[in-house]
Amino acid sequence: MHMDSTLWTVELYPPGRDGGCVEEFIGGLPAEQQARVAKKIELLEEYGPFSLGSGHVELVVGTKNRVYALRIRGKFSIRLLFACVGSTIVILHGIQKKAGRLSKQDRDRADRRAGEITDYYRERHT
Repeated sequence: MHMDSTLWTVELYPPGRDGGCVEEFIGGLPAEQQARVAKKIELLEEYGPFSLGSGHVELVVGTKNRVYALRIRGKFSIRLLFACVGSTIVILHGIQKKAGRLSKQDRDRADRRAGEITDYYRERHT
């Protein structure tokens, strides 16, 4: 039993808004990595981002909007960058992580999208 009693919903950032489609990124991964991504998303929905711990979720440093990274390991590391709006988790951007930190371009894209979705979901749910 987990401590977080919130019912979480995970959604993907809508395609076509500024290029780079999360759904296409995930669909373009090898089957084994797609399965790992699906399992991590299930864990995110079940336990929420704040109960999974730092081995799974980390705050992305250098963003104005609170952007987090869901860490997925395998043959290569994947990061799904997301933001929370109420009990909705929106996956904003996906990348194959290479050595070192996330690039400024990836952080900026996720940060910009986080600002957009925060406004969008607040309007939709008020």
